[in-house]
Amino acid sequence: MTSMNQNFIKTFLQKIVPIVIAVLCIGVPSYADNYWTFSGFFVSPQDMEVTSSKGITNEAITGSGSEIDMNSEPGLALAVGIEYESGFRVGLEYAYRSMDMEKAVSDSLDANLRGDVTINSWLVNFGYNFNTFSELTPYVGLGLGLAFNEGSLLKIAGVNTGFADKKNTSFAYQIFLGSYYQFTEGVEVGLGYRFFDAGEPDFDFLKGGVGTHNFELSFRYNHPFLELDF
Repeated sequence: MTSMNQNFIKTFLQKIVPIVIAVLCIGVPSYADNYWTFSGFFVSPQDMEVTSSKGITNEAITGSGSEIDMNSEPGLALAVGIEYESGFRVGLEYAYRSMDMEKAVSDSLDANLRGDVTINSWLVNFGYNFNTFSELTPYVGLGLGLAFNEGSLLKIAGVNTGFADKKNTSFAYQIFLGSYYQFTEGVEVGLGYRFFDAGEPDFDFLKGGVGTHNFELSFRYNHPFLELDF
């Protein structure tokens, strides 16, 4: 892990997360609503561009221009935050993604693979909701945080490799947009798109860029700040 990644992780955990938690816990009741969001999405990964490898001799991975084809998989996210009357919102989000490695292709060779990449991410999201004075609420936003990555590569062209459960932490970000539709007071359903990038996780045996396109269906519940009945 590079010193820049280490510094960001330290800053994120020691400064950014406590500030966001304080905002979520304290807030400004007269100007803000709480929201909870559950999202399911179809994850369409970009090809992983291999930048380095260790202990691998197959030219499908070590060769020039090597890329790994990744299979599309479902994912999910849970978020909680505060939305202000101005339309701005801030929240903390956990998301899960898992993608299978299907094939490695270089300029000289290709090979079928058996492996996977799993990403558990924690992001601080900053968003803006556009008031259309109707049931539709378009939104845009940006998320910054950490991706806790785990990678395995068990077979290359049918040959066992033994590379299993290698872990790495990296800086991650996402951009997102979409629109919510209000069914009843406080209850909304949304369709959206988000691009998520986990940087270049280093799994020791393999290092490469991980980015995904995510097509999202979400459900959101809003209520006045700290006015819940149990």
